[in-house]
Amino acid sequence: MRTAILSGRLGRDPELHSPQNSEYSVLNFSVANDDESRKTQSGEYENVTSWFDISFWTKKPQDWLRRLHKGDLVIVECDAKQENWEKDGEKRSRVKFTVKRGSFPYVVPKQGGGSNDTAPDTDPSSSGGYSDDYPDGIPF
Repeated sequence: MRTAILSGRLGRDPELHSPQNSEYSVLNFSVANDDESRKTQSGEYENVTSWFDISFWTKKPQDWLRRLHKGDLVIVECDAKQENWEKDGEKRSRVKFTVKRGSFPYVVPKQGGGSNDTAPDTDPSSSGGYSDDYPDGIPF
């Protein structure tokens, strides 16, 4: 597997999916990451936003639904997997990101000196949403 560390803001609240016959649920969310790149003709800089779709398998999804919200700045360590397929005679591909086994999304505390109720504990054993094992046959 290839590992990627992604950081950015959640573009939407996580969506919960609970596969049948599994003790795990999956939270799907998108992370937006801004990057400055130079315009070729004008020489000015512009922001280019990249979007990354991420899946997170967990035994306690409700804990994470309370912690992860649209606009939160997050850092996630993911496994990256390239998928290839053909549609209408055209070859397509994408990279799928899944939060790495033994890892969890980290919500960067909000600035301003106040407490951040959405930040998970940094100790995985007490985080409530920590997933140390994935179900067999994750549907990729």
